[in-house]
Amino acid sequence: MPSLALKPRVGCCCLQEKYFFLDIDRNRYCALPARLNGSIRNVIEGSEIDYDQAQALTSTGLFRSTEAGGMSYPSGCITPPSVSRTGSPKLAKKFQQFRLVMTATAMLSLFHLVVRVIPLKCSLSMCANRTETSRNQAKADNVEMVLGSFRRASLLFVRRNKCLPDAMALKAMLAFYGMPTKIVFGIKLEPFQAHCWVQRDNQVLGQDIFAVSAFHPILALP
Repeated sequence: MPSLALKPRVGCCCLQEKYFFLDIDRNRYCALPARLNGSIRNVIEGSEIDYDQAQALTSTGLFRSTEAGGMSYPSGCITPPSVSRTGSPKLAKKFQQFRLVMTATAMLSLFHLVVRVIPLKCSLSMCANRTETSRNQAKADNVEMVLGSFRRASLLFVRRNKCLPDAMALKAMLAFYGMPTKIVFGIKLEPFQAHCWVQRDNQVLGQDIFAVSAFHPILALP
């Protein structure tokens, strides 16, 4: 029997008995016909599907054979956010707040431009977690100072429909200071809305937890 999985950088979630997808490479949200629900459920649950079902799902461009390799990021890997906010760790005195605000402003300016001119897949790679963080690991203790500086810098930018560049800028800034995080994409219905935010484990960073909790996670990218 064919064995399928979501393609890399494709997320899926089920709302009101309907499956929704986010395809980062094609920069779109979509929903498949209801007749495919059974096949999709079988793939997500790891059950077998027949050849015709596999062909139908593969033709959508959202699924691939498990033999093709690559890393998928299913919604099941997303830890739901908790209601608690970030704590207040000790702040390293050597970092000046002015410098952090300037850094946040530069990051925000960069990613507000990037999302306009660079495909989503490429722009997300620009804020990926650093593979070597030992040099900056001590700076991770300053997360509260970084978040405070980021909030002040963000006041200089228009707030409407800016969750993606804001999340990318914050993720890149935290990665520089030694804190690996992920960007979580979420959706809600009636009417359909999409949103994204930065999360570390079950801790939402830089956004109001109650606003974020209204969205159902569909994809989390490290």
